[in-house]
Amino acid sequence: MALATDGAIVGVHKVSVCPPVLRDGDPQPMTLEVPIPVRYNNPESSGLEFEVKAGEDNGFDLILTTER
Repeated sequence: MALATDGAIVGVHKVSVCPPVLRDGDPQPMTLEVPIPVRYNNPESSGLEFEVKAGEDNGFDLILTTER
């Protein structure tokens, strides 16, 4: 039986990027100067992957591009 933990499971994961969602009581989110292209909203179409490694910080930066 697996135990619930904070964070992602070790291994390679497909990544999606979605705009912030405003919930009741939340402060107004910052306005995005450039909207996030729709293809990044789905991990299957984003083309983004990240490997989570055990015992590491696992922070990462994403570079998003628009198709023109």
